[in-house]
Amino acid sequence: MRKRAILLSTILCILFACGEQTPTFTLEGTYGNGNDTIYMFGTDVRHNYIDTIYTDEYGEFAYKLETDTIIPLAMILPDGNMLPVYAQPDITAALSLEENRWHIIGGPTQALYDSISKKLEAEPELSRRYEAIDSFIEKHPYSDINIHLLQRYFVEVGNPKSSLIKSRIELMGGTLQDNDYISKIKKLSNNKILNIVNKAFPEYIFTTATNDTVNRSTYMDKYLLVTFWASWDSASISHLSKFKDADKEIDSKYFGKLNISLDHDTASWRQSIENNIITGDNVCDLKMWENSVVKEFTIENLPFSILVNPYMRVHSFNPDPNTFIHTVDSLIEKYKAKEKAKREREAIKIKEVSKKEEQKKKEAELRKRGIYKQDDNQRVNNKIIK
Repeated sequence: MRKRAILLSTILCILFACGEQTPTFTLEGTYGNGNDTIYMFGTDVRHNYIDTIYTDEYGEFAYKLETDTIIPLAMILPDGNMLPVYAQPDITAALSLEENRWHIIGGPTQALYDSISKKLEAEPELSRRYEAIDSFIEKHPYSDINIHLLQRYFVEVGNPKSSLIKSRIELMGGTLQDNDYISKIKKLSNNKILNIVNKAFPEYIFTTATNDTVNRSTYMDKYLLVTFWASWDSASISHLSKFKDADKEIDSKYFGKLNISLDHDTASWRQSIENNIITGDNVCDLKMWENSVVKEFTIENLPFSILVNPYMRVHSFNPDPNTFIHTVDSLIEKYKAKEKAKREREAIKIKEVSKKEEQKKKEAELRKRGIYKQDDNQRVNNKIIK
């Protein structure tokens, strides 16, 4: 009798273990005409990695992430669009294009974000927009969506105000205030660099002096030194010369340079590049101070440099040229180590999935032959005998 009880208990444990699976978030969709690259990266420590998604020849893709909690992500499309994604366990979401607007459909958090996002985009009056945001935070004090609202409407603006930022943070739940991003904003809220450090680098498309097209995705997985300058500014030429060896000394696989000129004519710009041997990708849209990136960072003086990390966020600004190469080399080594650890985890996952699939095939074959249950019971009996 005792042996039967042990046998039954063991069988139930085995069956329960076989049926237990890690919850998975799935994002599917179609983009472009085929063979495009989409990037997905985590926005905090819950998933602090960049995942690469490849579309097939028909433009279709499927992204899966094992998670037992909500994870905020950012999806970067090849056209430069960045979309907030809220990965939830056992949810299948889809990338959708409606009225020339890309957005994500699927899951209660994603639906909640889409609802408040559309409401804010349709509200031109700033005071009413703030009222809508405050109302949302009060109703959902622990939602990860609050971080995106704070970032987009109060931090990543031309002239961020500490008072507006602090008052919104105070409305959030205590656990949300411990978020890494919120903690950093608290520390920087009384400092001018709030407008720059940690800010997402904006979307752009430029044509270089060599007639190549570059955008934000061009430098994905790289540290990027962006310098704002002009041929008519002597200090700019001197500043650029201090970083001219960076291209030679730093691994180009992980480093790039983008020089955005505020020149008013291309002849002077091109001549200055040639005469002063200004290396990197050189661009000039003739908009001068009205250039979209210049306005995004409220740049008022030249020269000005920004170091952007592989996650397309500003790491620092006006770096010291004397220690720049060493600093970036150190940052790259840390990034490579993080990516290596990520690849190793992915390899283990793939191996585990492959093993599970192989086991399922074997079990299916045994069931088909009508001996799976017998074989399973025999293994249990062998354990008991031992």
